[in-house]
Amino acid sequence: MKLYGIFLLILLLVLQYKLWFEEGGYFYNRELQKQLAAMRIENEQLRKKNRELARRIILVKEDMNEIESLARQNLGMIKEDEQFMFLIDEDQVKMQQERPQDRQQEAGRHNE
Repeated sequence: MKLYGIFLLILLLVLQYKLWFEEGGYFYNRELQKQLAAMRIENEQLRKKNRELARRIILVKEDMNEIESLARQNLGMIKEDEQFMFLIDEDQVKMQQERPQDRQQEAGRHNE
């Protein structure tokens, strides 16, 4: 009888282990629930992005002003009678002029 009780206790422990820790167990399912929640949030963000892209596609197909705006922004296009002015920051010009001299000095050091 004592052996029977020990056997049942071991069986109970094995089953409890499977219930709590193995694949399909409690902790495994909790982790899957967390992953599912994260995926749902990501899917909702992607749906919003898709809706915005679909809206922009419709806008581009139907509105010539939108096409012109995109061409100006992305391709730098201008109309025939427009003048394009490119403003240069003087500080950036000075930095770019100093860079080639630095490179020449470094190249001279490497050659020595």
